Formats: sequence, C-alpha cells, structure tokens
Amino acid sequence: ELADAEGATERIYELVDKWPAWTLGKFTLKPRQGTSARGRVAGTSKRGEVQAVRGALPRLAAFGGAVLEPWLARRADFSTQLYIAPEGSVHVLGTLQQVNTASGFYLGHRGVMRGDYVHCDHAVHDELAERARAVGQLASRIGYRGPAGVDTFSFLAGKETYWRWASEFNARFTTGTVTLSILRWARETLKLASTVPFE
Repeated sequence: ELADAEGATERIYELVDKWPAWTLGKFTLKPRQGTSARGRVAGTSKRGEVQAVRGALPRLAAFGGAVLEPWLARRADFSTQLYIAPEGSVHVLGTLQQVNTASGFYLGHRGVMRGDYVHCDHAVHDELAERARAVGQLASRIGYRGPAGVDTFSFLAGKETYWRWASEFNARFTTGTVTLSILRWARETLKLASTVPFE
C-alpha cells in the first residue's frame, strides 16, 4: 500500500479524520520494524506537513511497512520487567519509570531499589506488576520463555488522564532488564544501602 504514495497518503488522512476529537488529529507513522520508533514521521489532520508524510512513505515501505498511531499527550511512561521460566511460571523482576524526551526518545529509567526489589516509586507500581504478570501469563500459554518487558503509559485526553496498561510486549532483553541487572550488581558489589533512589 505504501508503494502508492499518493493513495496511501489519502488513506492515512481518511483514517485520522475519523479519530476521536481528543486526539487533536495528531499522528505518527513509525517503521513497523525498527528500534525506539527511529525514523518516524509526525503529522496532523491539518495536512500542513502532507508533503513530508508522502515523501517518507517509500522509506517506510522499505522498512517493511509502518504503524499509524495517535500522537498522544503522554503523562508518564513505565516498564515492567518479567522472566518467564522454562516451566512457564511468570516472575516480575521489577517496575521502572521510563525517562523520555518530548519527542519520545529514550533517556533512561527512574525508580527505587528496596533490598532485592526495584520499583518505579509511583502509586501504580503494584497494578503495573499485576497487569504485566497477566500479559506474561498469556505469552507463556502460547509458548514464550525468557526475559520480557511490558510497556505502559498514561495520557491526557481532554482534562482526563487515561492508562494504556499494555502498549507493548517486548519478547527480549530490554534496557529495563539491563538497568535491573546493573542495580543488583551495584548493591552487591558496592554494598549500597537497603533503599536507594536512582535515575
């Protein structure tokens, strides 16, 4: 579809025009195969950037397609790290708050280490863990084993804050997995205090 840049552009704007008003008509096209949405293209329903959107379509086609998503007014981003054991049990390794730029570029993680457990130091950390565990159990049932991360974010729609509890399931080692490993290594090697905030 993206190979027909003219037709694909019209189709994109037809879809965006049907979105709820609270999205403000803002959208992003990101490579279907990529890392941290690098190479994405932003647009709005006002079509002021239609040339940039149309011009990016051949490149996105070369990356195996694109994902069309609303560009929401995000409030906070989180990740929950899991390990799905060989026999299928799901273990929550920790929850983390992600630190991103306004454009969505990843900078790092924030949280608190309490003994062996790391959490995002936010009121929702228990709910993050339980919802991610449920996603991990679904993955386990279809045969996935190994490390994984479940991404969550909150966003503003009008004056209300909403939650997207499972926006992504990353079936791999993630930067969050690495963060947890570094923190545990530091606690054991550097003899850190039992409660340590980090960013």
